[in-house]
Amino acid sequence: MVISTRPDADADRVRLWPEHFDLGVSLDAAPTARVNVGASPGDDEIDEPYLYLAPWGDSRPASAPDSYWNASFGAAITATDVRSADDPMTAAMRF
Repeated sequence: MVISTRPDADADRVRLWPEHFDLGVSLDAAPTARVNVGASPGDDEIDEPYLYLAPWGDSRPASAPDSYWNASFGAAITATDVRSADDPMTAAMRF
C-alpha cells in the first residue's frame, strides 16, 4: 500500500511514545485520511516486534482491502512475518 504520493503531505515529527515505547509518525495518507505509521517492540495485543499503520478515526485509506486491517488499531506485520519473507525489506516496505 502506498501511504502517500503527495509531495505536500503533512507529517508530524517522529516520536518515541513512552506509554508503549513505539516509534511512530502521523501523516496524510490521502486528502481525507491521516494515519500513524511506526514500529513497536511488542505489547499486550502483539507479543513480538511489529510494524503498524493505524488510521485516525474512520479514515482508512481506500487503497487497502478490508483484509489488510488485521489488528484492533489498524494493521500490523510482525517481525516473524518480515524475517520469513523471501525478501524481508520488500515485505516490510509493501506492508
